[in-house]
Amino acid sequence: MARRPGSVSVRLLASTTLVLLAAFAGSIALLDALFRQTSEEAIRDVLEVQVLTLIGLAEPADDGSLALPADLPETRLNAPSSGLFAEIVDPIGERVWRSPSAVGIDLASGLTVGSGERLY
Repeated sequence: MARRPGSVSVRLLASTTLVLLAAFAGSIALLDALFRQTSEEAIRDVLEVQVLTLIGLAEPADDGSLALPADLPETRLNAPSSGLFAEIVDPIGERVWRSPSAVGIDLASGLTVGSGERLY
């Protein structure tokens, strides 16, 4: 039986290539998941700061309603069609306040969030 020269080398190269491709694919999938998770956490942190800013700005009005300043620190909440909206509802779901950026947009999602709860 005649031996083909280089057949072991070809098999070794092929198996090494497959192992490296699998390792790269796994690395890419892991890095993508970690990047996605980190990005979502950063967005949650920014939203948390914006919510806390709105809470800090809210003042009770004389008639018992909630008053916020006309010019909010987050300029996107003042600009219509900015993509950033805010709405405050009371415990029964009635709108108490909504940002000027939400003009003409129905923000009713039907979701209720309890006191101290976060929903993103």
